[in-house]
Amino acid sequence: MKTFFSSFIAILLSVSVYAQEINVQKLNKLFDHIEHSNQGVGEIAIDQGGRTLYQRRFGPKTLTHSTPAGELPLGYRIGSVTKMLTAIMIYQLCEEGKLTQEDTLGHFYPDLPNADKITIAHLLSHTSGLQDYAVKNDSLLYWLCKPVEEIDIFNEIKRQGVASEPGDKFRYSNTGYYLLMQIIEKEYEKPYPEVFLERIVKPLNLRLTISGKDCDPVIAPSYELNTSKEWSEMVDFYFPNVTGLGDVVSTPLDLIVIIRSLFDSTLVAGESLTDMQPVDKETFGKGLMRFNASGKVFYGHGGDTFGTSSLALYNPEDDLSIALSLNGKSITRGELLKYVSAIIYDAEFEFPGFPEVNREKVDLTLFKRYVGTYSCQEPSISLKVFLDGENLKVELHRQPILMMEAVTERIFRNSVAKCEWEFDPENQKLYLRQRGKLFEFTRE
Repeated sequence: MKTFFSSFIAILLSVSVYAQEINVQKLNKLFDHIEHSNQGVGEIAIDQGGRTLYQRRFGPKTLTHSTPAGELPLGYRIGSVTKMLTAIMIYQLCEEGKLTQEDTLGHFYPDLPNADKITIAHLLSHTSGLQDYAVKNDSLLYWLCKPVEEIDIFNEIKRQGVASEPGDKFRYSNTGYYLLMQIIEKEYEKPYPEVFLERIVKPLNLRLTISGKDCDPVIAPSYELNTSKEWSEMVDFYFPNVTGLGDVVSTPLDLIVIIRSLFDSTLVAGESLTDMQPVDKETFGKGLMRFNASGKVFYGHGGDTFGTSSLALYNPEDDLSIALSLNGKSITRGELLKYVSAIIYDAEFEFPGFPEVNREKVDLTLFKRYVGTYSCQEPSISLKVFLDGENLKVELHRQPILMMEAVTERIFRNSVAKCEWEFDPENQKLYLRQRGKLFEFTRE
C-alpha cells in the first residue's frame, strides 16, 4: 500500500515532457519562495501539446488579484506582446492581397518623415529609422499617462524625425507599430479593437483578451513595492494612447492559445510564420522575438508597461508554451523565465537568494530629513526626493518617478530600476548606485 501511494504521489508531482519531467513540486516551491520574499505578483501557465501542465497565481493573498486560479478570471496588461498580435493582423492583410510588405508609408501618410522610403517590412522589423513617440523630448514618458489626441501623436512623430535611413539598422520603435495599427484601421475601416476582436479573439474563442480598454473590473491592477515594502497600486499608461502596440489585456492561458494557434498555422500561413521569425540568431524578427532559456530556443514576444511585465513563448522542438504576467515585479520576467525553464528541463538550478523582507512599518519621521533637491556635478543632473503620503519617492529630471523601498533607515532601493540610494544627512549627501557605478549628489 505504501509503495502504491508513493508512486501515485510521484505521478502527481511530475508530468512527462518527452524524455524529461516537469517538477510541479519544485515549481510550487519556487513560487512559494517568490511570494514569501515579496518578489512578485502575477500568474503563469505552462502547456504542452494543448494540455495545461501548470498554472498558478502568486502574490500576497491580501491582494484582490490573488484569488485561486479559476475562481475569478483576471486579465493582465501584456504590453508589447501586443506587437506580435498587430504583426499577425498585418500578415493576414498581406495574405488577403490587401497589402504587401513593399508598400510604403507614403501610400498612407505621405507627410511623415521618409514616408516614400519606409516600407511595411521596415515597420514590422523595427528598421524604419523612425524614433519613439512614447519617449517625448527624448526621455519623458509621462505625457502618455493621460489621454492624448491622435493629432498630438502624429505631430510628435513628425517632430522627432528619423534616427537613420530605412533598413540601415535596428532601432526598437513604438512609432512603427503605432503606424501599423493605423494602417490596419484604414484597411478594415474599423477601430483596431473591433478588428482585433474579429480577427483574433472570436476565431480562437479567447476567454479574456481585449483591446481598447483603459480600465475594467476584470483587469488586474498594477502594483509596486512601496517604502514599507508592501504592494500598492501604481499609475500606468493611459492605454488607448498605445493601442496596437501595448494596450491589449490577456491571460496566460489565452496567450498560450494565441501562440499555439500562430505556430499551427491557424492565424497565418506557414510562409508568413517563417517570415515573422528572427533570422539566424537575431533577437527580433517581424513581430516575433527569439528567447534562449536552459539551452532551448523559444519564439514569441515580451512586453512591459510601467507596472506589468509579460511573456508569451513557444518552443517548437518540444511543442511547449510558457506564458506569464507580472503585475507586481521585483524579480524580472527574464529572471523568472530562467528559473522556470531550469525546472522544466531539469537543468542546474538553485533557488534564488532574495533579501530578507522587513515587514515592520517604517517610521516616516526619520525620512522627512531626506526630502529635498540634490545635484550631481558629473554627470550634471539633479533629482528631487519627496514624501507622497507614507511613501518616499525620487524623481530624476525628465524621468519616471521611482518608489524608494526601505532597506535600512538610510539605504533605499528600487528593484525594477536596479537602483540603490544611501543618504548621509550629516554631510548633506546622497549616493546613487546603479549598474556598478556610484554617483555623489549634494543637497541644494
